[in-house]
Amino acid sequence: MPAEDALLSLFARSITDVSLRRTILVDNPARLYGFPMLPA
Repeated sequence: MPAEDALLSLFARSITDVSLRRTILVDNPARLYGFPMLPA
């Protein structure tokens, strides 16, 4: 199983747009689980 730091590094290199990273890591899970949306 890959190490977490290697996966996060790959994610950061693959998704260079900060707004898209936020959508993937913050906004989508918040919408999926019904958490309140955080201000940008």
